Amino acid sequence: MLIATLPTLTGHETQNLSEEILKHPLIDAVRYNTGGDSPYTPKQILEILKPIADRHRKILYIDLEGRQVRVAKW
Repeated sequence: MLIATLPTLTGHETQNLSEEILKHPLIDAVRYNTGGDSPYTPKQILEILKPIADRHRKILYIDLEGRQVRVAKW
């Protein structure tokens, strides 16, 4: 299984790059690191990435930073 890391979402350019990564036939799953500085809220990031991952039938893993694991409502 090959898992790729998606870039931090900062706009349409990184969203398009994420889709290119997700649609590659050798990629089985992707991870998104929540530690990056994004102008999008966590909910918006999931609303952008999850449909793309689903469309390409790939698994989307969310990599939580240690301090975020303690947040009761993200």
